[in-house]
Amino acid sequence: MERKDYLDLKYKIMKRFITISLLLFLNVNLYAAENQNKIAILVNDKVITNYDIEQRVKIFALINKVKITPENGGIITNKIVDELIDSLLKTEKIEEYGIIVSDNDFIKYENHFFKTRGIAKEELFQLLKINNVKEKQFNDMIYNDIAW
Repeated sequence: MERKDYLDLKYKIMKRFITISLLLFLNVNLYAAENQNKIAILVNDKVITNYDIEQRVKIFALINKVKITPENGGIITNKIVDELIDSLLKTEKIEEYGIIVSDNDFIKYENHFFKTRGIAKEELFQLLKINNVKEKQFNDMIYNDIAW
């Protein structure tokens, strides 16, 4: 087996293991208060809290103009948890290889992000504020996308 295939397989197995563990042991409370930052997932000594999950679910809902309901909440939450796990694993590699995104690249990507989704930046940031979502959460998500 080639090294690349082995690493891809190892990554997929690790991701699946984390997801299965999550499904067995995690009961995500989407309405957790900020002061109830409980560890939801531990990925290679990095923590994902209920609050992190809640923030990303809200960002997802605002960007995609989706209302979170009891019917779709679990599916969306599982999708977001997978994305957060991927993001942490990617961040480890980004840091390992010393990848840095320039301010210019960040602005270009951010402009492209808003343009392709037909969302005004100011409008989204206002919605984030109304929904108690920190802009840093959104900016971290964008930064990680660019760096990867």
